[in-house]
Amino acid sequence: MNIDASFARVEHILPFLHLTSLILLMSVQLSLVMVTNFFIKKTYKVSAEFFRQIKVVLALLFGLLFAMVMTGYFLSLGGDFKFSDPMVGGIINTKYALTFLITCNMIYVGYRFYLAKKAYKASQIDEMIEHIIIATRYFVILDVILLFIGVYLGIVIRSFG
Repeated sequence: MNIDASFARVEHILPFLHLTSLILLMSVQLSLVMVTNFFIKKTYKVSAEFFRQIKVVLALLFGLLFAMVMTGYFLSLGGDFKFSDPMVGGIINTKYALTFLITCNMIYVGYRFYLAKKAYKASQIDEMIEHIIIATRYFVILDVILLFIGVYLGIVIRSFG
């Protein structure tokens, strides 16, 4: 059985998966910021269910980050780029450094939510709110900004190809 190669090529599927995982990663992070802000500003009540949902969201974020990294890695191995140009190698290495920074940042966000859950169990509401605010308003937003920089570098790489 022959598959029409014009629609089932890796050159089309990998960029689609890469961009889809990137868009989902950014949107889940922005949704995390909005949901936590809603809980803090409107209800000022956080329950154990909130932390269970945060755990699911963090697992989703790490899965999307893994998908983005793997598709980006396979895209960088493709013969589409002119590797004789030293700028392309520098941009790809910069994207790897950004990905490492985003990963470290997401691990720190997970740690802050762990500290918030620990404070919640100890009935220290102010400390819990502080950990949630630091995680979402500073570090998740930093991740989104770094992802936008990565998108820009991806567009710059495509201009060399």
